[in-house]
Amino acid sequence: MKYSELLNIIDLKTKPVNDFAVAGLAYDSRKVKDGFIFFAIKGFKEDGNKYAVKAIESGANAIITDFISAKQFIGEIPNDINIIGVDDVRKVMAQMAFVFCGKPSEKIKLIGITGTNGKTTITYLLKHIFETAGFKCGLIGTIDYLTGASKQESRLTTPDSIEINVMLKEMVDAGIEFCFMEVSSIALVLHRVYGQEFSAGIFTNLTSEHLDLHK
Repeated sequence: MKYSELLNIIDLKTKPVNDFAVAGLAYDSRKVKDGFIFFAIKGFKEDGNKYAVKAIESGANAIITDFISAKQFIGEIPNDINIIGVDDVRKVMAQMAFVFCGKPSEKIKLIGITGTNGKTTITYLLKHIFETAGFKCGLIGTIDYLTGASKQESRLTTPDSIEINVMLKEMVDAGIEFCFMEVSSIALVLHRVYGQEFSAGIFTNLTSEHLDLHK
């Protein structure tokens, strides 16, 4: 997919200074390769903008960042590198990942389970019930990521949007019909599931454990 096509599909109205075939997406500069788009995210501990130059050196052809950082990069990085300033980098990353991976949650029944307690238990119960009924199922949660193509030990209850879309694509390619995904409240705040097509959602409960975050 061309960079210009991706911009057009997500309706990001900007003209590329240098169009290219998108080979991948990354928010970690260590994972960037030739033809990648790098998302410079300001996190709680790190500012991804500090690694933009490293990402370019590793082959990134485009940097998606916030408006202020985009202005600061002018004159600091090569003129043939696409720099876009946006309101919310995480939302744009989620939209691009969704499109780049072929809109996988439109091709699978995605069930999200959120709440303070019970997410993991309900996710595994549902997976077992549906598999017993003869359906092929995948799972994304606190313990494992099960895509049909692979089994990975979980790093986050709900991974970032790039990883989610890659895993959902694996499930679609493996012929999986249902995916049961734990959706943590921090994942909702950080737009990790932004733009996903959920077939159903389950809310378990809300206890004081989450009031610090949600007030």
